[in-house]
Amino acid sequence: MAINLNEKYQPLFQNAKARYIIITGGRGSAKSFSVSTFLNTLLCANIKHKILFTRYTMTAAHISIIPEFSEKIELLGLEAVFDVKVKEIVNNKTDNEILFRGIKTSSGNQTASLKSIQGITVWVLDEAEELVNEEIFDKIDLSIRQKGVKNLVIIVMNKGSDQHWIIKRFFTEQNVPEGFNGYKNNILYIHTTYLDNLENLNKSFIDAAENCKKNNPIKYDNIFLGHATSEISGALWKQSTMIDPYRVFKKPELKRIVVAVDPSVSSSGKQDTCGIVVVGQDFNNEFYILHDATAILSPAEWGKIAVANYKNFEADNIIAESNQGGDLVKMNIKNIDRTVPVKLVRATRGKLVRAEPIAALYEEGRVHHVGRFPELELQLTTYVGEGDSPGNFDAAIWGLAELSQNHRHIGIRSF
Repeated sequence: MAINLNEKYQPLFQNAKARYIIITGGRGSAKSFSVSTFLNTLLCANIKHKILFTRYTMTAAHISIIPEFSEKIELLGLEAVFDVKVKEIVNNKTDNEILFRGIKTSSGNQTASLKSIQGITVWVLDEAEELVNEEIFDKIDLSIRQKGVKNLVIIVMNKGSDQHWIIKRFFTEQNVPEGFNGYKNNILYIHTTYLDNLENLNKSFIDAAENCKKNNPIKYDNIFLGHATSEISGALWKQSTMIDPYRVFKKPELKRIVVAVDPSVSSSGKQDTCGIVVVGQDFNNEFYILHDATAILSPAEWGKIAVANYKNFEADNIIAESNQGGDLVKMNIKNIDRTVPVKLVRATRGKLVRAEPIAALYEEGRVHHVGRFPELELQLTTYVGEGDSPGNFDAAIWGLAELSQNHRHIGIRSF
């Protein structure tokens, strides 16, 4: 069975002339589909290949990543040829293989272990935006030097801040414009968006993208078109200095967890985004963004999701903003489960004034995002106080304010 790929990916299959291949794109752009298809062709090649497929953190590859490759194997009718294991896939005819590994493990970075793997011809760094340490990249990169075969380093990423070292090194310093496709200085650039993949996307996804384009151009440019974001003058948060350096990928033991809600009160279909963010506090009084379930939701919908997160994370209570709806907000949660404790908070001062002490916690390195939250991070780093603030922005402030007990200073009153 044939697999049809966008023509922008054709250079991948034409004996790429570059060592480095940088693949970027927005949501729905078929990056993962195309890369896994290409790697499967390498497994079938007569040339000997050993592929190292990494993410900064990788848990349960057989659940999270390998199914993507298995799908291509089935589409190509090659199930009998491949041996799919928990951490690798082997072509039994060519002996070519893919090893799936995380760079960071529970005991720390395993850079030395990855460097010591013999015979690697292709290194794939997936979700490369998670790797903020350029030195780690260089150590593994320089170990990919198998003689007698073309060595490739493939970087796949969703662009975030233009201050990320990958953006600086491979785009800014190379003078490569946004959306560029082609070769430059031993680097092959491939950039696609959902607009290149419309025939494979659900209408609801396309409608959501177009709605974002109309209502939030900055978010659309980053999330859907895959362009890097610049640090904005007047925004309290800086991605490169306040979020990325303190990111973690595993939550510690926590003494408190709350589900913070910035509710929507209409079910007309025109309601605002409902912010639902789960926040925790450890025994050293540091704080963790655990989950962002923000979406456009009716009161019935957000109530169910808030309660579900309360139970899933074994939270202490739900913190809900009551400026809109008051008792109706509390009633909405209690109608779903009357045993869930709800604490209502009301804003008494402007949004940026409320946010400043929380931004200070970030600046001190006391707030950690457990994993990546692209939309929340985009809202934090682009909001300057004009117009309505996004729901996940407000919910994060409510949750962190509750745990840090900064109510008096940030203009929030509990009742």
